Amino acid sequence: VGFGVASLLSFQANNTVSILTSTLLATIFAPLVLITSLVCLRDNYRPAYYFSIAWFMLLCGTALLALKSLGVLPSNLITEHGQQVGSLFEILLLSVALADQVNIMKHEKELAQAETLRVQHEANLELENKVSQRTRELQETNTDLENLSDKLAKYLSPQVYRSIFSGKTDVKLQSYRKKLTVFFSDIKSFTEMTDSMEPEAVTSLLNYYLMEMSLIALKYGGTIDKFIGDAIMIFFGDPESEGEKEDAVSCVKMAIEMREAMSRLQKEEQFAVLAKPFQVRMGINSGYCTVGNFGSESRLDYTIIGGQVNLASRLESLAEPNQILISHNTYNLVKDDISCEEKGEIQVRGIAHPILTYQVAECRMKEESGEEAVMETGEGYAISLDYGRMTEESKRTVARTLQEALNRIRG
Repeated sequence: VGFGVASLLSFQANNTVSILTSTLLATIFAPLVLITSLVCLRDNYRPAYYFSIAWFMLLCGTALLALKSLGVLPSNLITEHGQQVGSLFEILLLSVALADQVNIMKHEKELAQAETLRVQHEANLELENKVSQRTRELQETNTDLENLSDKLAKYLSPQVYRSIFSGKTDVKLQSYRKKLTVFFSDIKSFTEMTDSMEPEAVTSLLNYYLMEMSLIALKYGGTIDKFIGDAIMIFFGDPESEGEKEDAVSCVKMAIEMREAMSRLQKEEQFAVLAKPFQVRMGINSGYCTVGNFGSESRLDYTIIGGQVNLASRLESLAEPNQILISHNTYNLVKDDISCEEKGEIQVRGIAHPILTYQVAECRMKEESGEEAVMETGEGYAISLDYGRMTEESKRTVARTLQEALNRIRG
């Protein structure tokens, strides 16, 4: 400001007052400008270099003008217009300083942007690393949960497992009435047959038997309720159902295939050590049962209860070895698909009227080939023929085997 006022005075009439005033102002503000410049130079403020030169040029021009006015220097072009020339150089150099400052600010902005991008890039990398780490942790957790769920699934019937994990069934104390077909089976005199065996051998034999029966049950869509020693409890109709009739037919077909499987298992090495062959008794009944979750809030069991369940268990206990005994209710549902023989009435505790029973003696079912399959069992025999799947060679073999059996029977 002081140099600006001094410059304006230098353009006034050439007199001693204006010159002295201009020189006085320059003398007053010179130390301030010098101190400011030195401070800026010390801080490596680049525009201060230009400003110092501009100040020096203006100061020199003012000094020349002052010396000429005092008669120390002669009057010429330089001494007459020294201050104006100094002011011109000051303006030019200050413009350069301003441009340099703009460049510095631009450069600092670019550096700030670059730093921002660097910080953002590092933040993105850190975030990606955290996301990747979290993803790995979630994958490991999911794997652990899948392994855990697979282990838990072994304690539940697949239908119940799917119903719970799909959200269709709520895990809480609840039950409802529904028409089901209930199946019971056990091995006759299992304890007597295995008394002389080592516990490990009994466990291996029983587990193998239960595994084979379970695979057949799952094939037909049965819900495996529980294993009670060598006994098996299965029901059809919940949590998945194909309809009352279809559920009953599937249950009886399952029982027939289990009976066939027993004939095959008898020939295997594990069962050869038994003193007597495995003989399975089966009972089936259809009716309304109470099904749902029973127990407590801390321990639940998905099962069925009711008189119809007790009736199925009673039918199983009354069945002959290798016999499938069904109730009249089940017979009404399967009679169009499966041939049965009436066995008579039984009296069951808790049911006022006698229960008419039937034996699944012969099953005739249309196969994909359109031919009939015949299965018949009884005391000491079991016959299973599928005409549609038999080749000419197998037919000759069966005929020869049957003829040999007939000759032995006739003595």
